[in-house]
Amino acid sequence: MVSGASQALLKILSNLYWQFGNQAISILNGVVVGAMVARHLGPENVGVLANAMSLVGIVGPILALGLDSILIREYIQTPSSRSRVFWTVISARFVLCILVMFGLFIALNSKLLPTTTRVEYFALCFAFLSIFANPLAIFKLLFDAEVSSKYAIWAANAIVLVSAFTKVWMVFQGFTLVAFAFVALVEIFAINIATFAIAKHKRFVPEFCLPSWTTFRSLIAESWPMMLSGLCVAIYLNVDMAMLRSIRGPAEAGIYSVAVRMSTLWSVIPTIVCASFFPALAALHRSDRDRYWVRLRDFFSLNIAMSYLCVLFSLVVLPMMIRVLYGPKYEASIPVFFCHIFSIIFVFWGVARSQHLTLERLHAFSMWATFCGMLVNVSCNCVLIPKFGAMGAAVSTLAGQSVAALFSSAFMPRHASTFGLQLESIYLKNFFSRSFFELRRITR
Repeated sequence: MVSGASQALLKILSNLYWQFGNQAISILNGVVVGAMVARHLGPENVGVLANAMSLVGIVGPILALGLDSILIREYIQTPSSRSRVFWTVISARFVLCILVMFGLFIALNSKLLPTTTRVEYFALCFAFLSIFANPLAIFKLLFDAEVSSKYAIWAANAIVLVSAFTKVWMVFQGFTLVAFAFVALVEIFAINIATFAIAKHKRFVPEFCLPSWTTFRSLIAESWPMMLSGLCVAIYLNVDMAMLRSIRGPAEAGIYSVAVRMSTLWSVIPTIVCASFFPALAALHRSDRDRYWVRLRDFFSLNIAMSYLCVLFSLVVLPMMIRVLYGPKYEASIPVFFCHIFSIIFVFWGVARSQHLTLERLHAFSMWATFCGMLVNVSCNCVLIPKFGAMGAAVSTLAGQSVAALFSSAFMPRHASTFGLQLESIYLKNFFSRSFFELRRITR
């Protein structure tokens, strides 16, 4: 007979299996097919695409309104208000998409967003149109709430594979940048429409209900710190690309985008692992605070150990992959990659710490820490990019993430501070302890 702890562990491992499988296909598509497209288009056109995606990435948290986790919580905990909350959120996002789209096109046509060619102009237009897929992305959250992600993953993977084969065919046929931007737009909409169709078939979609202004105000009153925090994250993850494009040109942005793509291959790992172990940590936080702090210490050690493995593997293998897959035009990406890859350590730290901040309800601190990281990143970019180009952007990213994920912990409230645990995890002091390997005990 399977115990409750074993069942919890099996559920975590099952979720990890599906999530990692999905990301493996995305990574394979991004590295192999992305490299073929990059070799075909060249650094300048790749920089144009990367700049377009970075601008969309910056406005993404505004469109999400910080409501993803709240929507899932309300969907699970309050079935009576499920329909009203769901349709209020999706309506708000749709209206906001129209306003943001209008503002972006004004900026594009008034030269606030510089473009040097009509090709770049149309690439930006297609990227901005992808914003309208944001309201449809809510249907993916329904699968998370129902713990049935595999159905949405199957659909997304099938569309990604079709898109990948299409891009490979387009490379051999010699298609231009605009065509690849259009295919990326179609892929985004196809994934979200397929997710909606499956959610509708599985009867996950709540019955239609008129949106409520009162409900929206109550949701925003809770979510605005998370929205601002997400916006700060989006700025310091994407502003370097936009600044490189405007200061040093699209070719430099293309070189930097390849280094970033290779060094951020691992960034999804801490998100998946933390999401899978979060329920167990939440249960300990509620029932036994002493054991919670022990498990949190082990949790930091796990994350930092995984980050070390990722960095070591990357330093040995990925530079050779850049040479082989991307070719001599992207040789300049390798030294940038050597610097940027170390930021993955702070990504692991930051994601792991965010679970603790959520449990302690330190949303304001999380927003403040992220804002400080963004401020350091933007300030360093202003100084370093004009002088050092892509390398300056990589150093700025490293500085910003170190402040946001580690050094800001020194200013946390004393009763909830993780600064000592994070510093302790650098040396992997508890990584080989007996309690660390007993994962079943974490799930109790």
